[in-house]
Amino acid sequence: QNATMAPPISRAGFLACLVPVAAAVCNPAHGPGRYLLNLTVVGSTSQGGVSNQTRPLVLNVPDPNRLLSSPREGLRNAGVIGFHGWHSNPWYYDKLANLTNLTEHYGAVLALPFGTGPNHAAYYCCPKNVTVEECSSGDYLEYLDDLDQACGWKNGDNADAQPYFDDIDDIAYTKTIAKFLTEEMCVDADKIFATGLSDGGAMTARAACDAADVLAGVASMSGGLALKDCVPAKPIAYLEFCGTLDAACNVSSYSTYSLWAEANECDEKGAKYHLTYESATTRCRAAESCSTLTEQCMIAGLGDDIPGHDRSAPLPPSTINILQAASNVDSVKYAFDKWSALFQSDQWPDMTFPGSFVDSSSTVMIKENVASSSS
Repeated sequence: QNATMAPPISRAGFLACLVPVAAAVCNPAHGPGRYLLNLTVVGSTSQGGVSNQTRPLVLNVPDPNRLLSSPREGLRNAGVIGFHGWHSNPWYYDKLANLTNLTEHYGAVLALPFGTGPNHAAYYCCPKNVTVEECSSGDYLEYLDDLDQACGWKNGDNADAQPYFDDIDDIAYTKTIAKFLTEEMCVDADKIFATGLSDGGAMTARAACDAADVLAGVASMSGGLALKDCVPAKPIAYLEFCGTLDAACNVSSYSTYSLWAEANECDEKGAKYHLTYESATTRCRAAESCSTLTEQCMIAGLGDDIPGHDRSAPLPPSTINILQAASNVDSVKYAFDKWSALFQSDQWPDMTFPGSFVDSSSTVMIKENVASSSS
């Protein structure tokens, strides 16, 4: 059943959503809840895929009862696109990253797209002999004997040469999702963010380059991708998280930070920076005098994982589940708070952000635990 108005947003969350809606009321196509949809990919980009393909999408629309506060009249929600990792799927990634809970509390509409595998019949990126219903629990990802249907992204790395990517255009897919969010789900077109893990982190970085016209910011996590051909349409907020034991992202993390420092018009292309977060294992730095947020976080001792988020089972082929250091930053929560702080407004002068870290370039304290009281 369709809702009669856009779901509320949280004033403590994506404060970007302060753009008044036109006089006509926007009626979202789906009310609060969880949906598995099919989208028709519209158009094509330099990736050269085939237009009008049907691609699946997991959609989560926030429940007004879970939001931190009520919205002001005539405001639109923010949107978040989350790209899963290689040999994974949206449900596993969502559970690992806690995206649904966070977007619920922040009042953002969540879109979780599906990558493509060698066997196109693996439409939902689930392991063999696992039903979609079982897969949607978030407990399944492809193991070594399932890699013939392991899903990934056409993000510009060496895997793009695989023939099963020939007809795929993941940038057009991303832009189609953004269009769906704005036109069908009443999301503010200026407040769409993207994030992803590993191969999905690399896809996030690729989307930042080639789909900047539909994104406000991104947070790439363990996403190793050498962005030599990146010419974004406009500056967008860029956050990058990389573990020192992650061989993929370590190759490109510093060069990518410098690239975005230049694209975002930072002083001395990012050579001038200040620390924004420090713990026993995490060090984050932000470039100075940028047109928008440009930040890199390095996490000591971390491999190909989401900082601050432990897996519930070992990542194959390992049989040992190594838990992260308690001092690792919660990168997903950190990204949400940073995006939120970007768009604070004097319309809400009582807003405060008590927490354990502060961006020294401003007087804004970044909120550390906004969602815990309602979880």
